[in-house]
Amino acid sequence: MMRRRWAAPTVHGSRLVTALVTVLFAVSCGRAAVEELVTTTAVPVSVQPAVVKSIRGSIVATALVVPAAGAELVVTAPEAARIAEMPHAEGDRVRKGDLLVRFDIPTMTASVRQRRAEMAQAQARVEQARASADRLAGLFERGVAARKDVEDVRR
Repeated sequence: MMRRRWAAPTVHGSRLVTALVTVLFAVSCGRAAVEELVTTTAVPVSVQPAVVKSIRGSIVATALVVPAAGAELVVTAPEAARIAEMPHAEGDRVRKGDLLVRFDIPTMTASVRQRRAEMAQAQARVEQARASADRLAGLFERGVAARKDVEDVRR
């Protein structure tokens, strides 16, 4: 019986092993893992035919527009804004005073609301002062209040 002994790989054999390992490594790293999902559940699908339509937008702004001969006009909002209304389309003729674009500016809307609330508070204070003046004038006529108090309230 003949026994074979294991021999160390030759230079040629180690290059072959290195090349095979490199190829296997490159092949395995180059592809993304594919995830396959097998199911028997039906998936509902709805189909709509494609339709070609035009998109219509609107811009609303208040401005004084003075056209130059052969020039284009670019209208921009003073702040970040949403176009709320734009009554005329591109190429439409407009007359003096026509609305071109209306912007919805959130910061200005909030500022207007705040100013209206302040105005309502001021009007309430004026009404309260008038009522107080009328009350003191009635008390003065009956001799209960001093003239100085009535004059101070009227001021």
